[in-house]
Amino acid sequence: MRPVILEKIHEGAERTLLGKNQSEHEVLPAAIDKKGLVLTEWKFTAEELSALMNGGRIRLWVHTFNHQFHPVSMEVCTDDGETVLDTSCPECGGTGCVEPEYSPELQRNEYPNNCQKCGGTGGVS
Repeated sequence: MRPVILEKIHEGAERTLLGKNQSEHEVLPAAIDKKGLVLTEWKFTAEELSALMNGGRIRLWVHTFNHQFHPVSMEVCTDDGETVLDTSCPECGGTGCVEPEYSPELQRNEYPNNCQKCGGTGGVS
């Protein structure tokens, strides 16, 4: 995957380049708001996209440096920045809702269709 310049940014955010003055890091285009919400977008290579289309998964590595872990969320969007699939819970806004057909692990647990944050159905029936 490679980072891309953001076409659309969230309300109240400003564009920035993370790591701009850090030679040990690649520059990462981002948008950040006053609350500290940081948005980046990534584009798949043809090989990565093929792997995903054939059942591959995405891994998210979070470098906490042994400090408190902060919430993260992921979403799919089109090339113009429109959200395609929103898995946030309509009841609490959390990101704990997962369509059961995509998650065998959730199907086997005690609350297969519920938001992991609030326990609500999250619009999944």
